[in-house]
Amino acid sequence: MIKACTLFFVAAFFTASPKAQVKTIEAGDFKFQISTVDTALNTAFYSSGQMPEFPGGITGLGLFAKSELYYPESAIKDHIEGNVILRYKIDSEGKVTNKAIFKGLRNDLDIVCLTMLDKMPDWKPARLSHIAVETNFKWTITFVLR
Repeated sequence: MIKACTLFFVAAFFTASPKAQVKTIEAGDFKFQISTVDTALNTAFYSSGQMPEFPGGITGLGLFAKSELYYPESAIKDHIEGNVILRYKIDSEGKVTNKAIFKGLRNDLDIVCLTMLDKMPDWKPARLSHIAVETNFKWTITFVLR
């Protein structure tokens, strides 16, 4: 059987700046790269607030994705590799909303990714000056056969 590897990259939906933080998690056949892209708004989070937090932090997000994502047999059979870019929002109550495909790869792979987002639990919302605020994210999921 062909092993499938899926790489993950999470980036905040803001303008990029040089202060991006990247965490790499290895779990069996999967390698996750998760990052928020730092911006002036993110700098404000560092000084007077906090970014949204997935239950269990970045490690929890990687484990959640590993448990929910899979490589569809049809995509393996057709040797399909590439990126699905998801877009979603963590609202001021921590709910995952506005889930969409920003850039699709193929319907079967796109559906797997959207289904994972539909199952995502609530996050601890971002706070800025002790006020809960919404945050937009972009998440690139790379499907690689090996």
